[in-house]
Amino acid sequence: MYKGKEIDWEDDPIKQMQDNMNELRRQNKEAYEAGELVGRVIEIPYADGYAYYQIIRENKRTLRVRVCLNVGDDWSVPFIGGEGSIDKNLIDKVFRLMAPGK
Repeated sequence: MYKGKEIDWEDDPIKQMQDNMNELRRQNKEAYEAGELVGRVIEIPYADGYAYYQIIRENKRTLRVRVCLNVGDDWSVPFIGGEGSIDKNLIDKVFRLMAPGK
């Protein structure tokens, strides 16, 4: 699962955030290619950007998700917070999975 490296604000923070996002994208693509939801990333439009959540567990009707930090503005949405559950049926209806080639 994604564990973004802490940002050292005195040593090129933009590159560090890009490196973290590249790792998140790699994990998303790997899960997609394996046909798994666990490891996929959900992008939720929020404020002036996106909140990124990684699926960390799949249950029969729900998905457990955790916010991904150190990839930009680090938004989280109030109805999920740092970690929470969402209904599986909302994927591709309300929530968008990150494209595997993005």
